[in-house]
Amino acid sequence: MHHCCIYVSRTNQNKIDQLGIITSGLCALHCAALPLLISFGLLGSMHDTAHGALEIIVILASSFLGLWSIYNGLRGHGKLVPQLMIGGGALIIIFGLMIPAVGHPLMAFGGFVLLLGHWFNWRLLSPRKSQ
Repeated sequence: MHHCCIYVSRTNQNKIDQLGIITSGLCALHCAALPLLISFGLLGSMHDTAHGALEIIVILASSFLGLWSIYNGLRGHGKLVPQLMIGGGALIIIFGLMIPAVGHPLMAFGGFVLLLGHWFNWRLLSPRKSQ
């Protein structure tokens, strides 16, 4: 029987999770730092900076990397915890987009949860070194 799936080597999957860690970390840092920069008067207002093209690109990239990691992580190690963290982090970010009053802190938390999910997935898929 022919399966219509894309095979991803462990090396490439590790790179996908590493990119996911980077994008999720940048997302969390951006969402946490933006309100502080505005409160210190270093940026105009939240209205000027909220949901710009950069945010949308980072969210879409993180979502794509997250879905790819969930699929390949389940195939590779079968553990649900990292996959639930990646999915949960993405949902928290979506809720942050829908609730502007608490959007940036919520999205920062979601980005951090995504980062941890990618990190756990990466650790579980990384080959163990012989001791």
